[in-house]
Amino acid sequence: MAMAKEGSTGGRRTWRWRMAKVGLASGASAAVGMAVRDPDGWQRRACRTVRVAYQAARDYRRTWKQAEAGGSTCGGDVWCATYADMHVRQADRLLQLAQKNGGLYAKIAQFVAARSNVGFPDVYGKKLQQMQDKAVPKPYAAVQHVLEQDMGKPTLQRAFQQIEETPIAAASIAQVHKAQLMDGRCVAVKVQYPQIKKQFMADLFLLETIHAMSRCMLPKLDLKWLLDDFRESCKQELDFREEQANAKALHGIMKGAKGIHVPEVLDDLSSARVIVMEYVEGWRIDDRTSMKANGVKERDVSRLLANAYGKMMFAGGTVHCDPHAGNLLVRKDAKGGAQLVFLDHGLYVKLPTQLRKEYASLWVALKNKSNKNLQLATEKLGVPADLLRFHPLLFEGDPPAQHRAWQTIPRQQRKDMDDWISSRMDGQGQLAADAMRFLTSLPREIVYLHRAQAIVASLDRELVGRGKGENARLDVYFKHAMAATG
Repeated sequence: MAMAKEGSTGGRRTWRWRMAKVGLASGASAAVGMAVRDPDGWQRRACRTVRVAYQAARDYRRTWKQAEAGGSTCGGDVWCATYADMHVRQADRLLQLAQKNGGLYAKIAQFVAARSNVGFPDVYGKKLQQMQDKAVPKPYAAVQHVLEQDMGKPTLQRAFQQIEETPIAAASIAQVHKAQLMDGRCVAVKVQYPQIKKQFMADLFLLETIHAMSRCMLPKLDLKWLLDDFRESCKQELDFREEQANAKALHGIMKGAKGIHVPEVLDDLSSARVIVMEYVEGWRIDDRTSMKANGVKERDVSRLLANAYGKMMFAGGTVHCDPHAGNLLVRKDAKGGAQLVFLDHGLYVKLPTQLRKEYASLWVALKNKSNKNLQLATEKLGVPADLLRFHPLLFEGDPPAQHRAWQTIPRQQRKDMDDWISSRMDGQGQLAADAMRFLTSLPREIVYLHRAQAIVASLDRELVGRGKGENARLDVYFKHAMAATG
């Protein structure tokens, strides 16, 4: 076979595509080899994934050639505006793949959607936010085997009067059964699916292999930070001892906080794959109809949510980073007041003391509308000097906070920045590249907080609407941030 000359652009491109094809094939073979003895359909999942990856690569190459033929200067920059229609097609492919494969793919779709404000074209967030972490429940016999392995049959028989065989919830990692202890207490039993850790690792290995090969074709598409972040997230969520520790830590932070409840974990019945905790009933935080029908005011719930996150971020340093509506229940306490209940403690972030104080300083600067101090605080978080003026990106997904941050920038500078942004929307893709550089310069903990903040802001807007209600949440944050820096 004739070798392309090393200095030839076309030769380098051809070599990359050949290497990528070989890599995709070998990655698929390795993943299938890891899964071949497992009955859960990993081979089909791997084949679907490789097929979608190949279709995506062909689509990119075709778009690239068409752009070059039309005189575009985009080159291989996937963030270029020329590729906008292609990103719509790619997002549709990813959504369909996540829906068919479920499991880890559903989680990574949510992961990408949560980070689409910074680092991905918006279309990925709009498409992939449709994914919900739900799954078809496994037969009770499958999870009963896990219960017996982790607890032992004698303990299982001594501890429980009954365990309802039909789960009350099922997601990608585990399902939850309602049960009654011998002393009459109702508990929720969260049981991890058998072999789920092995399945996740095989799926993640395949995705990492595909990404490594894609870098041969798309050198500017570096998503290693995302996969590394996702791997760490999965590691946390697959070890239920982490979740138990997180629940205890949150319980300690919220001790004495009126209107906040964290269900008790029963340590003696819990393990790395099983969590037994107090069973709590209530309404989802987005179920405004039920709250109104039961005399609970949305503004009170909003205040509780803001106070809880203010305490977590600025005082406790241990933050629940998956506050979607299914993980937050509302009920009435013994005195008839609103009470907010936190569920599912698998995805948390722990802020070192210094980082927590620096993050609090950022919010104090925002309260004082000090552009200079916002830039100083942003610099302490690790953002490069040439991007400090883009500190409003730290509040992306939280409209009132981001608006306040933009307003701290002098009018002429804002105009200059608008011109700068416009000049980078001319098909060169530089704006997205700079946004990616901004994101990847931040500590991992801040990226997780960014995600949680965006979700909380969205829930808050649903509860109280735009305007004064949202600003009330910021006032609560400011109070906790000032206490942390004072």
